[in-house]
Amino acid sequence: MGGKKRIAHRFGGVWTEIKLRALTDYLGFYQNALKNQGFETWYIDAFAGTGDRHAELKRGGIFENSPIEQVEHILDGSARKALKIDPPFTHYWFSEQHRGRAKQLEELKDQWPYDIQVKPGEANAELQTLFSSKPWSGGNKSGRQRGVVFLDPYGMSVDWKTLEMLAATRRVDVWYLFPRAAVIHQLANDLAGVDEGKRRALARIFGSEDWEEQFYSAQPAGRLHLPGGFDGAGVVNA
Repeated sequence: MGGKKRIAHRFGGVWTEIKLRALTDYLGFYQNALKNQGFETWYIDAFAGTGDRHAELKRGGIFENSPIEQVEHILDGSARKALKIDPPFTHYWFSEQHRGRAKQLEELKDQWPYDIQVKPGEANAELQTLFSSKPWSGGNKSGRQRGVVFLDPYGMSVDWKTLEMLAATRRVDVWYLFPRAAVIHQLANDLAGVDEGKRRALARIFGSEDWEEQFYSAQPAGRLHLPGGFDGAGVVNA
């Protein structure tokens, strides 16, 4: 569809297209499975960006008989890919805390003839508001809603309590791309090297303080003893 000039949003790499392709395939399967079931379907993207992603791709080379050059492309992000699903979702809900990106998302309303809601706020708070309000929380249409929630956060932005809330609905499928690199960045070789701010952030994403014991519990020296009387060398222990 046509529209205004699309502003670039730089993020990701080759793996980004792979994960977005997987998401797009899933959304298509989801909509086709539910299209005759009488449900009101929602696509919920809590870190929607601008709807686009900007990438630099190589072009040329010996096989193309031309100089190698970096070419800038603007590709569809998760929001635009979701809007192209056929059959479409009943509702599209996008959250983006960055005001400029949220404004770009608003322009999707002029390009697509669907019910599109854009929330320019913090993702956890906006999700809590959505699912504590009608039609999700009550009303004569409550119970008919089904949805896919896509969480591809900026670092450690998803609270554990948000995941608990989504699970409690029993009506949404959740795609959560866990920020492993961001979590590892908060850790240290010894727990004493993790300051209080980082400890609070890790507790928020894991949902408890248990992570400290799991990550930093002392490990016995020597062979690894496995259940069933076998040790790490495949020898039965007495």
